[in-house]
Amino acid sequence: MFFVFRFYPLRGTGIAMTGVLANVMETEAERTMGKIFQAVDKRKRMAGVVLGMFSGMVGAQADGSAKEDTTAFDTVVVTGARSGGRRTVLDSSSPVDVLSGDDLRKTGKQNLKDALVALAPSFANSPGGARGQQGAAVKTAGLRGLGPGETLVLINGKRRHGMAITFIPGRPQSGQSPADLDLIPTSAVQRVEILRDGASAQYGSDAIAGVINIILKSNDSGGSASVSYGQNADGVGHIDNYGKSKRLLLNQGLKLGAEGALSLSAELDETDSWNAFGPEASNIYYTLPGGALDPREGGDRYRQLNGGPESRKGAFAYNLRLPTSIADLYSFATYSRRKSAGPGAYRGANSSQNLVSIYPDGYLPMNNIKEEDFQVVFGGAGELAQGWNLNVSSSFSQNDAQFDHSDSLSPSFGGATPQSPVHGYTAPPTALNLGRLIFQQWTNNADFSGSVTTGLFEQPLGASFGLEYRKEFYEVRPGEYASYADGGYVFPAGHPRAGQRPSPGASGTGGYSPEQAVDASRNVSAVYVDFSQKLGDRLELGLAGRLESYSDVGSSNSGKLSGRYKLSDQYAFRTTVNNGFKAPTLQQLYYSQASAIWGKLATTGKQGINSNIYSNPSNPFAVAMGAAPLTPQKSLNYSFGFTGKPSRDLDFSIDFYQISLKDRIVYQSSGNSLVTSKILSAAGLINVQDGWEYTVSYLTNGVDTKTQGIDLVVNYRTDFGPYGNVKWTLLSAQNRTSIERVRSVPGNLQGLLTQSDFFSRSSLGVYTDLEPKNKTYLTADWTLGRLDIRPTLKRYSKVVTKHDTDPARDHVVDSAWITDLEIGYRPDANTRVSVGGTNIFGKRPEGSSAAQQPYNNQLEPSYAVFSPYGAWGAYFYAKLDRSW
Repeated sequence: MFFVFRFYPLRGTGIAMTGVLANVMETEAERTMGKIFQAVDKRKRMAGVVLGMFSGMVGAQADGSAKEDTTAFDTVVVTGARSGGRRTVLDSSSPVDVLSGDDLRKTGKQNLKDALVALAPSFANSPGGARGQQGAAVKTAGLRGLGPGETLVLINGKRRHGMAITFIPGRPQSGQSPADLDLIPTSAVQRVEILRDGASAQYGSDAIAGVINIILKSNDSGGSASVSYGQNADGVGHIDNYGKSKRLLLNQGLKLGAEGALSLSAELDETDSWNAFGPEASNIYYTLPGGALDPREGGDRYRQLNGGPESRKGAFAYNLRLPTSIADLYSFATYSRRKSAGPGAYRGANSSQNLVSIYPDGYLPMNNIKEEDFQVVFGGAGELAQGWNLNVSSSFSQNDAQFDHSDSLSPSFGGATPQSPVHGYTAPPTALNLGRLIFQQWTNNADFSGSVTTGLFEQPLGASFGLEYRKEFYEVRPGEYASYADGGYVFPAGHPRAGQRPSPGASGTGGYSPEQAVDASRNVSAVYVDFSQKLGDRLELGLAGRLESYSDVGSSNSGKLSGRYKLSDQYAFRTTVNNGFKAPTLQQLYYSQASAIWGKLATTGKQGINSNIYSNPSNPFAVAMGAAPLTPQKSLNYSFGFTGKPSRDLDFSIDFYQISLKDRIVYQSSGNSLVTSKILSAAGLINVQDGWEYTVSYLTNGVDTKTQGIDLVVNYRTDFGPYGNVKWTLLSAQNRTSIERVRSVPGNLQGLLTQSDFFSRSSLGVYTDLEPKNKTYLTADWTLGRLDIRPTLKRYSKVVTKHDTDPARDHVVDSAWITDLEIGYRPDANTRVSVGGTNIFGKRPEGSSAAQQPYNNQLEPSYAVFSPYGAWGAYFYAKLDRSW
């Protein structure tokens, strides 16, 4: 058979930003949404039956391109347009945002995730603060009010791997391991296409809320460089490092042969930590004999860091296209190394986790993560007989994370000496290897696309189909012995804690034990189809389906029905209905972690050790506490919208949506250590008299949720003649999530634990109240000759971190207006100098309330790091960009 291959290069810098809403009046907007979706809810059953008939689709072509155009909504996109040819943003039946590399650079943000959040209010789960000890430097983002695990990330249309790290509880991404956008060099990004619609039928698992497709540069000549410096305007306490950031971006295009191209990109990034916490409270040191306070109690108390981590990163990417006489070949890759350091909780001298012989004034343990991450893709694309196209590819990727502690301690080895070592330790270790997490993914695709003349309509039927095979690997390697074990040390006579024992394992984040080691893998296979048909000049329908099979959790099918009706040359109506799925990840199925602390036991009333176990659902401890095997999450999505371009200078879109998510995988905790320990004892797993008691948490298909929202985008261009021109952009996203069902207490635990023991106010509140229900951005991009000025006014509605039991101790961050500004000047066509700032008026979130303060160990200020606009106040930067 004779093959004629044709390559479509990746070009274009579209600047459309479709998607987001504008209703600052949340209460009235929620009433309106409720009425709109009442009618939709009545049709759920029928739509579910229809959708169950279909199976789905894989990624956009790795070699697809978009041509640059003069207006935002005329930008050509490849995401979500698998069959029937490429579409412009306004022609798409699903809402799509297109963000150019220039848009990303003008935000002044130091990484890709933060730049996307600054441009697209539809991004969710993106607070500006830290994300816990393991995920402090990780940058993820979800869409439409759902977690990042419900959003699929692609690079050049190919599936991006998740991270090996698992988020610990506290946010909607609890237990998830999504793709880390910080590990993709910004210098390599040509544009980003965001599909804000359920797309499991088109792209597979994870695409419940939508798809982020990152298109890499493919220039065959020229290049660019960017150097920048920025820092916070002020800090909290003298230990604040002001988040100082230095970044260097490089790109160079090379011509290969007559038509080939190789684009090379690199990024170096150094970011210091910043702090949002005030001084420590009193009574953190020892008391003197007789009960008098140690004189050191009057000393400096700025010891706790809580904010952003220190991070050092180097990243590289290439994008290659090479037409040959046999096939048009392509390849691309990203490689990153990052070292980050985030603090744990400060341990005072009087802590049961301290040895004053080593740290007389206490210590602040540092959680260090060294990551190595890469993805490499090889493929070929071309034309077969009868106008059909073939695209085959293979992708291999890995995320490798090594954990260790510095400035820390394993205090239970306090009796170790060179003369009397304990388990080989001649001194209590202060630097510990905690273990290593590795995730690998091998993905293979064969995609066919073309058209079929059916004779039923004037236009042919656009069709795509194909196969995907994926292999996934997950490994947890244990840390050193002292990171997880109990050395048996007892505080000696004369010590204020005489007779007690220090907490076992590393202080703070315990290491992984051999019992928690994992070596797991699975196979995933999929078949998909996609059809698109124009029925005359005004109506176009699309139908997609996918069947995906997992070797460990079974099969899922999904379908999508979409339509677009052209009311006139200026206006159109679009709608989609689809069902989707997200399979539990290997990390969710197998990850476990434990920590222990010395204290008074609820079971015996004596001093002992309480072990907090975060367990995988198959662990006997979790099973005894009601855990069941995880199953895929299932979704049912509705979306309908209206697009318009009434004039050359004005275009807009408004989209309404509802996402019903069934069997959502959430974090669940037994909470009550007294009852939990008795249950585990009755199951024969522990002996409550041995000086230990337990709390157990795990992931479960625990709740059903419903998310309703509106996305609005308006672009308007004004020409002021000699005073330049302004592109005005209004973006607004309004949504709310409600809990529709909560898993009941397992039968064997009824009468022993209540539903609130499993799902507290705080654990459910992260899905309903931790994200602002409204985010609205208004940007004026003013160009006057060589000068450009870009002010952005942002509005975030309030967010709440709920307390487990007491509403008076909820931490509320009220609604706020935030102003960003960038001013740029071009001394010549290839050079741009800019200065700018985010949150330039230094707005900070609320600190602890009066009801919370007695329970905190921090004095004010104690800013909320979960604030949607961050807790660092104003951030200013300067940047030099040069192209050639």
